[in-house]
Amino acid sequence: MRIFVLFLGLLLSLTMITSCEGDEDKFPDCSLVLCPPNSFLLNYQDTDGNPLINTVFVKDSFKLFNPTSTQFIRTLPEENRLAVLYERIESGANYFLELDTDEIDTLMFHYTTRAETCCTIFTLDSLQFNGVTTPFASTEQIVLVRE
Repeated sequence: MRIFVLFLGLLLSLTMITSCEGDEDKFPDCSLVLCPPNSFLLNYQDTDGNPLINTVFVKDSFKLFNPTSTQFIRTLPEENRLAVLYERIESGANYFLELDTDEIDTLMFHYTTRAETCCTIFTLDSLQFNGVTTPFASTEQIVLVRE
């Protein structure tokens, strides 16, 4: 009987401790949360691994467009990569990236979003590059190889 009362008291104490929920649990301060980036980087390289942005394809900004939208993507400072914002592209839609007047690539991005308490999480699921599904090791930086 004594063990039962002790066990019941322990169970009641654990229940009270775990059921306490303060305002910080219900409404976290999102200003203190660092959300993951809402973009990914496109890194164009030749077959030898040399960068093509700012070497072969040199522009202040690159035009990414489809029939319903147009945006200009600037090269990141000191880098040979282009930052694409998820919120400015539609998952599953074809886009055209104008590298120069003669070179235009077709890209189709497939991504998913997950809403969390303070952040929206974007995950790049697949990418088609000129009609071919392109494997990638990292969802933060995609390497596209042009021959």
